[in-house]
Amino acid sequence: MVCLIAAACGGPPTLTSSSASSSLSATSSSTSSSISSQGNRALPDTDATAATGKGVNYRTGYGIQSLIANEQNLGQVALDFQQIGSLEAQWVRVETYMPQNGVDATIDLPNFIDAIEAAGMQPVLDILQWHYPASIRPSYQRWLKGLLNGAAHNVAVFELGNEPNLNTYGDFGGTYDAQTGQYTQPYPGFDVEDQPYGWDIPEYLVDTGSTDPNEYLGACPSGDMSAYQAAVAEYVQFLSDSYQIIKEVKPNATVVMGGISSWQATCFLQMLGSLKAYLYADAIGWHPYPVGSMDDPPPYQTPQRGADSIAILTQAMSTWPRQLPIWITEYGFQSPNNGATYDNGDGAAVENEAIKGQYLVDQYQLMRSQMQISGPIMMWTATDEALTATDWANQDSSGNEGGWGLFEYCYPDQSSNSCPSGPALKLNPAFELFKALD
Repeated sequence: MVCLIAAACGGPPTLTSSSASSSLSATSSSTSSSISSQGNRALPDTDATAATGKGVNYRTGYGIQSLIANEQNLGQVALDFQQIGSLEAQWVRVETYMPQNGVDATIDLPNFIDAIEAAGMQPVLDILQWHYPASIRPSYQRWLKGLLNGAAHNVAVFELGNEPNLNTYGDFGGTYDAQTGQYTQPYPGFDVEDQPYGWDIPEYLVDTGSTDPNEYLGACPSGDMSAYQAAVAEYVQFLSDSYQIIKEVKPNATVVMGGISSWQATCFLQMLGSLKAYLYADAIGWHPYPVGSMDDPPPYQTPQRGADSIAILTQAMSTWPRQLPIWITEYGFQSPNNGATYDNGDGAAVENEAIKGQYLVDQYQLMRSQMQISGPIMMWTATDEALTATDWANQDSSGNEGGWGLFEYCYPDQSSNSCPSGPALKLNPAFELFKALD
């Protein structure tokens, strides 16, 4: 039995970096091949070792708070998923998190699930959290069980966290000042509670600075690592609690750890192994964005570099007693905006939309063949931030609109510009290329 308040009724003890290996004793339960009924529909078999196919990430606008599907934009969401369905994709990854700062990211989740399924695809629900102190464990566990029995009762695949090996400020472009010990905000008004990506990790312990050409590895430095260990242990506690509750409510569900970013993953993966995190997942998510030594000659943002990053994960897992199937829950490239610089060592930015499309295909094929990835592969992202009528009118005529997406729609705004009559749809060159992938 999974207890909602672990401390009150004998649940798993709180993880610490020194006691994690012995204190967590739950064992992994493999997903059954049978189909279990949840709510009004039968859940599909999502055995992590058998799942395959391609998929996309989806967002409706500016950050997770805009992931809404109500009477104002439900029609547009339905159009989006019809378009995604025409890609012959099997998976759509969307995100949610427990209410905070007055924002409830689950209100419209059933509408998303219905729209995804109506288009013939399966949802992957990524549950976001950026820290997990003991003070929020009871409320989170109550919320999660309510989510599983309510808005997510038809969901069969759950991912836990988004790039938890990255500092939650740095993940959005914030910087760390080694002299003051403080992070600067990525932009004015940034509130980590509203953007629960990354994790509350002291990045300075593994960020060796831009002068190190191998900074991307995120190797464990010598010295006091207790703060880093405590942060990773907190993530594993979040993973363990979530896994046990999900399996209690949905025994056949698939739980995916991560997805882990290819940037600065080495130390984090080593600690996951020492804390036996592999016991609390059916698969592990990986985000193979191009990384590598800046001492190497350019180009940097290439499909080969992205695919090669998977070796960071497989090498770390080779020391684990349990090997997890690998799911690629994000990968992608973005075109620059109006002549912005590209191939500068970060941002997965390439020269134009045509190259972006070809790179998506090349990396997909590398991961399927050379890297032997059998799990689903999901690109980021199906459609980029919403284009208002003003944005639509101001797009770069060369097609380098600076996005990650496969297609865009025009949304009306209050400007003097208006959208073309009917659904204003623009398919990027990458759309047909990604559609043709098996």
